Amino acid sequence: MSGGLCLGVMRDLGVSPLYYSNIIPVFEARYNKITEKRFFDVDFSSLNGMQFKIINDQFYNNTINAINLKFEYAWYSGFYSLEGISDYVGMSVSNFADMRVNESFSNAALSFDNLSNIALTYTLFKKLNRPQKTKKFLGLIKFDRKEKNYLFAFKVGIPLYTLIYRQGYTNPGNSTANIEILFPGYELVGKFLTGLDTDISLTRLLKNGNGIKINYNWMAFSSGKNEINSLNFSQHSIMLGLSFKLN
Repeated sequence: MSGGLCLGVMRDLGVSPLYYSNIIPVFEARYNKITEKRFFDVDFSSLNGMQFKIINDQFYNNTINAINLKFEYAWYSGFYSLEGISDYVGMSVSNFADMRVNESFSNAALSFDNLSNIALTYTLFKKLNRPQKTKKFLGLIKFDRKEKNYLFAFKVGIPLYTLIYRQGYTNPGNSTANIEILFPGYELVGKFLTGLDTDISLTRLLKNGNGIKINYNWMAFSSGKNEINSLNFSQHSIMLGLSFKLN
């Protein structure tokens, strides 16, 4: 389980031509199982925070609430023959949904997006060891530096096909007169190769099998630069968490 902060930018041309900056707290719950031949991962994350833009001393802001659910299954690749390194090639299925509210847009204040994709993934694990060693403090006092073990992980995901469900119009002059009606005018479209998802983590492995983990995630998405209502965003998430051994 991890928590942290997500920073980035988003532009939704269906709502506004402005690029909004993100400051969004992130919570993540994840389960994974690693064997010599298989890798299985379930990842749920929640993002709830604010997007803002400052122009000529004018402050514009959105509130955003989003959830992301991902399932991944991968097979041992064996591309690297080095000791302590294992890598896996697999597939993931994920669903990302967000709801954004900008009260200054009156009857066009509410926006909703749902992104479902199938991605090709590649994951690499590397075991790191810092052996026990006797050292001297200030060259005078001897002490033993304890042995420490770490697990480094790198993952990249390429969305092969994404189903995008969102408004099929631009808000100015075309928004509904009733803010409670959200879905009329929304469209479901499919896109190939909509972005990139990368994740780097380092876990300090404790003697009881648990771990202290820090990870960095970068994700970028674009529904199409030439669309009049395109959605584009990139985000950087830094999280600190605890890993618990279940068996």
